[in-house]
Amino acid sequence: FVSLSRRIDTDGTAYTYDSFVDEYGDQAGEKWNLSLPVKSDDDALGRLCALVRKISACAEPSQTPTLMQAARLMVTTIAEQERVEAAAGCLSALCCALKWEAGEFVSELKQMVLLAETHSARRAAAMGLSAALKGIGLVAIKRYDIVEFLGELVSSDNCQTSSGRREVGLFTIDMLFKFFGYPFEPYVVLMTDSMLLNFDDQAASVRSAAEEAATAIMGHLSSVAVSKVLPNLLLQLDSRSARLKCGATTCLAQLTRNNKRALGVSLPLIVPSLAQLVNDSNTQVRQLAAKALENIARAIPNPEIAEMAPELLGALSNPSEHTEQSISILMRCSYVHAVDAASLSFVMPILQWGLRDRKAETKRCSVQIVGTLVSLVADDRDLVPYLKQLDPALRALLGDSIPETRLFAARAFAMMLQKYGESKFNDLVDWMLSQMETGKEQTVLDGAIQGLAEAVYALGIGKMAELLPHIRLKLESPTAWVRTTFTNFLMQMPIKFPLELVPYISEFNQIALNGFADNALEVRQAALQFGIQMVQCFYLRAEELLLPTIEKAVWSSSGNTQEAALMLLGYLLARLAGESELSLDPDEMQAADSAVNKVTEKEAVKITEALGQQRHDQLLCTIYLLRSHPESAVSNMAGRVMRSVVEKLPSKVEYLFDQIMSTTLPLVMGAGSSAQASVASRCVANLAGTNKMLERVMAELDPLLQQAVSLGEEGYVGILQTLTEVTKIANEKKMLSFSELLFKSIKAGLLCQHPAVRTVATELALVSIERIKMEKLVEQIIPTLVNEIETANPHAQDALRKLLAAKVKANVLLKAFQAHMKANPSKNDTLDAIMQENTGTGEVKKKAFKLTKKAAKHDFVAPGKNKIKKTSKKLTKAELAMQEEMAAAKKGSIGHNPGRVR
Repeated sequence: FVSLSRRIDTDGTAYTYDSFVDEYGDQAGEKWNLSLPVKSDDDALGRLCALVRKISACAEPSQTPTLMQAARLMVTTIAEQERVEAAAGCLSALCCALKWEAGEFVSELKQMVLLAETHSARRAAAMGLSAALKGIGLVAIKRYDIVEFLGELVSSDNCQTSSGRREVGLFTIDMLFKFFGYPFEPYVVLMTDSMLLNFDDQAASVRSAAEEAATAIMGHLSSVAVSKVLPNLLLQLDSRSARLKCGATTCLAQLTRNNKRALGVSLPLIVPSLAQLVNDSNTQVRQLAAKALENIARAIPNPEIAEMAPELLGALSNPSEHTEQSISILMRCSYVHAVDAASLSFVMPILQWGLRDRKAETKRCSVQIVGTLVSLVADDRDLVPYLKQLDPALRALLGDSIPETRLFAARAFAMMLQKYGESKFNDLVDWMLSQMETGKEQTVLDGAIQGLAEAVYALGIGKMAELLPHIRLKLESPTAWVRTTFTNFLMQMPIKFPLELVPYISEFNQIALNGFADNALEVRQAALQFGIQMVQCFYLRAEELLLPTIEKAVWSSSGNTQEAALMLLGYLLARLAGESELSLDPDEMQAADSAVNKVTEKEAVKITEALGQQRHDQLLCTIYLLRSHPESAVSNMAGRVMRSVVEKLPSKVEYLFDQIMSTTLPLVMGAGSSAQASVASRCVANLAGTNKMLERVMAELDPLLQQAVSLGEEGYVGILQTLTEVTKIANEKKMLSFSELLFKSIKAGLLCQHPAVRTVATELALVSIERIKMEKLVEQIIPTLVNEIETANPHAQDALRKLLAAKVKANVLLKAFQAHMKANPSKNDTLDAIMQENTGTGEVKKKAFKLTKKAAKHDFVAPGKNKIKKTSKKLTKAELAMQEEMAAAKKGSIGHNPGRVR
């Protein structure tokens, strides 16, 4: 008995020998001997019980009769209500050794429970039965029908005579849970309803036993048992009986003492229910509910929320008046520590009311706090009970009129999806897609776009790849706003996935390119913003990812696409130079040449470092080339870009002259499309329009014109067209110095075998005659063509006809031809035919004079005819003289050619 006996230490407290060893180590024996022993009946009984447990643990089968006698002695001791706890402990140990042979004691103890008449006897019998069942094991509960036995006791008729049975039944349930602990929970769940009904019992002793059992059991349940018990407790809160309400409130208050895992399940339902009970009509219910809430508030481990708990209690008890104030308090708080289940139980009901509040500021603050709390939750499982209420509230806020509210709601969804995945929000993504397709208000569409973008970001790039086929389908929708909405959604992806999106860049570039050419203005604007976003996110890899698509787009057949591509190119070059505030939005009130320069020469060096000198110059040449585009929107945008990214434009154009010519001349001669050839011709002409550049341009064109025949029809047409454009724009006086070149080019072109070349040569001749006043050209070209016709050149007559048919000021060509033919008569039939076609040497037909029938003197007019009104007017002497002269002229003409009058 040495190890179990106790002695008094220097502090006056009795300890066992093991405690002395823990405290003093090697000196424990000396200290033990010097200490005074504890001599009492309780101490002796305790050592005796320990001895019995040891004997029972190592007893052999041959010792069973002895153990049976000892167990019988313990049952008798319990029946006599002496040393009940010690006897019950010994009985449990003995029954553990005896196992099923102890069944007779269980029956005897059950009978003792039924026959107990006093309060102490009932407690002793309940403890004895529980101890015996504990010794045998949990399986004894089912073998001896204990649940049915207790159910009959607890559910006995609600009368005074059977109140003892109900009381002892509650005692037994309490003792069984104390002996077995968590393994007994399934049976507690089965008996909860019966136990709750005893709160409304007529006997005060039964109500006291029920409260005692509930206090002992409800505060030690696991999360699974709490989830099973809660529905019954909440159901009793609506009871008409004040006692039942008090009992249910007591049970709810006790549930708040469970471990953290159980609190995560219970508090989301308990706290709102207790908050409602604070305003109950029954005073006792109100007091119990308020006390329970105060206990929960004191148990909140989060220091920030614990400090605010008194103010939050007011919002819980009276939401209509204190919700706004509580939201304001929560908004001002700086959250540092993790949020636990108890903290959430206080805050989330207030936030749920705030999310549905009418005031925009309250909603905005509430959804912002929700996002903060989601990120601070210590255990993700603590937030799960609130997801069903948060989901519809946040969906409603995605369509809110305040942009910040929509943004915070989208981010809250993203954080919850990141924590719990789609399993808790099965239809969220599909709902957002349907909102994007069917939403009627712009706020709804914007909220759905933001929400889906944040959701996809939370779920990863794989989710975007999963949605991409559906997005492709919607981008081809016949409805413009659907195309716009999905383009705006794609605009969010470069921000969300700056690295993972690289494999999809080529497809996204094509989507933007298709959007540039869309018929709807809103789609084009969305595609442009999408392209700008791509530039801002991937400009460092522009050579690989962006420039191929942009360079393809600048020569698109759509002017809208070209304008947008030029804008993107401008933003890209500016971004490479370190300029992020460039604005190239078209302004109808501002000319292209007045755009503000944003990229200095020093900053332009960064573009060269990023792309290389050759690549940089090539892009600038392309922009300068498109300044000559026939569509004003494209040319103006090219001008704005050029002015924005080049500081000293004239000197830069002079530096790029050779590269511009090497780029444009192949296009002029058919290396590209007809549209490119036209733009290139205009570009060369614009270069020649600068006085300093005309000689250099003509020097580049001269060798090409001399060997134009070898260029083929397309090249020949292009080079002559370019010369025509130059002649239109260049200085007239300076162009006279190139009259010999012009004459040779026009002559060769007019005599070319290709009709298209002759047409362009005719236009060049007319421009030269009208603009440069080249009279010598007229004097030279007409005789040349006449001579060629006389030598039977089949192409000369077509050229001459085209020249004579053209409208020229003062009709100089026709007069020159007539003069030449008069001075040099020819018997060539072709020339005679051309002369007759253009000069009308044959008989000139004149209009015959028609006599009009005078109207009848009467006023009758046949149906369908206008009535002729008679008018009389006195003529002046001058008018009379004019009439006489006209009559004489008519008589003379009739007499000259009488055969012409009918």
